[in-house]
Amino acid sequence: MRKTVERKTAEIRVLLEPSLKKKSRKILDKIGISESEAVRIFFRNLVNRKEFPIELRIPPVSEAEQKDIESILDERTGADKKISRSETHTIDL
Repeated sequence: MRKTVERKTAEIRVLLEPSLKKKSRKILDKIGISESEAVRIFFRNLVNRKEFPIELRIPPVSEAEQKDIESILDERTGADKKISRSETHTIDL
């Protein structure tokens, strides 16, 4: 009869840009933990919190991007006004 041996670890394979790996490795070395331990910490927090353990934010937009957004919204608002005005008129043919 074969004895089933339960694996104590599971493998995760992650592909990173070489520069990101190198920069993160330097930081982890200063902290004193391995890349594997950093991943284990991430997953432990994910499970314990039952949510993504890192706050994700949309980066702030630059002033130029903000002006572009406002310009687009102004154009759309103007177009919406034209449509709503034309819809209020009745035309007899």
